[in-house]
Amino acid sequence: MNDWIQKLHELKQANKIFCLATIVNTIGSSPRKGGTRIIVESEKKFYGTIGGGNLEHLVISQAIKMLGKNESSIQNFPLDEEAGQVCGGSVDVHFESFGIGPKLYIFGAGHVCQAVCDILKNTLFDIHVIDERSEWLDKLTHSTAHKIHWKEFIKQNAWSKDLSFAVVMTPNHEFDQDIAFLLAPKPLKYLGVIGSKNKWTHFKKQLTRSGLKEKDIKKIKSPIGLVKAGNEPYEIAISLGAELLDYYYNHE
Repeated sequence: MNDWIQKLHELKQANKIFCLATIVNTIGSSPRKGGTRIIVESEKKFYGTIGGGNLEHLVISQAIKMLGKNESSIQNFPLDEEAGQVCGGSVDVHFESFGIGPKLYIFGAGHVCQAVCDILKNTLFDIHVIDERSEWLDKLTHSTAHKIHWKEFIKQNAWSKDLSFAVVMTPNHEFDQDIAFLLAPKPLKYLGVIGSKNKWTHFKKQLTRSGLKEKDIKKIKSPIGLVKAGNEPYEIAISLGAELLDYYYNHE
């Protein structure tokens, strides 16, 4: 890939999120030499090659895990059967991710939240969970926990119309309504409130009575999820995860 510098410039100018993977060291026989690069935007969108085959698949998979992290690392890949190679050597690949990915703010650290964190753990979402219950926050993995009252967090946090996603799923309907009331006027890419159609019909009436503008009420997605799914935490999480990814990639 001879024009990689130009491609980096184009991606940066377009505010794209991507990862540059470079072979920095080889031991024994290897399909490509040191300095070979590949730029990865997604599983199906990349530029250049480091030799193809399973090795390239492994490198792309690692690059995808780093998307939106704005960090770098070096990983060794043995040229063995897993990499689809019989060379017997190995390659060291330097990964550098560019750009800051979307942030997902989940209000309420219950069962559905735990499932969402698990489902989205290897995506570009930087997940933050807001709750005052230590017993639930302590169960979290693959996310950043904030033991703080939701009102204070909403007030202190910096919100972005392109990178901020918020989902409300506390165990208290009144809390859900109050959080939605405060979040709706904020610049957000997505705002969802968990619940049934009946719950949302009631919420809309209450939000209107509380003085929330119609244009802000229309920002709220409820029920959440790309498709109607079951009621189990992971079923809801899979549907919601698909919707969040759809909003990020396909909605202006």
